[in-house]
Amino acid sequence: YTQCHLLAALDKSLDCWCFNIASDPDFDLGVLTWNRLQALLKCVGRSLASSFIAMQVLGAVGFVYSLASGIMVCFQFDFAGDKILREALSSLPLLFLFAL
Repeated sequence: YTQCHLLAALDKSLDCWCFNIASDPDFDLGVLTWNRLQALLKCVGRSLASSFIAMQVLGAVGFVYSLASGIMVCFQFDFAGDKILREALSSLPLLFLFAL
């Protein structure tokens, strides 16, 4: 959630810079402000890189855990549909947690 808002803010700042360059074509000022904007984008990108990797790893581990526990439940209840459905519905909040 936080990463999404940070990336949206960076996108808006880039859009504002493009609008300023299009409306006031002072290219000396544009080069100076572009260097500052580029430094900001690189700084934030480096900061967010590790959190993206951590979220991907946790999501993959959660998916594999859910898949393995689902297979285990199927074999534990001898593929009885009603019991498997109850187990699946009880673990539904975990899937939403991993989707975040």
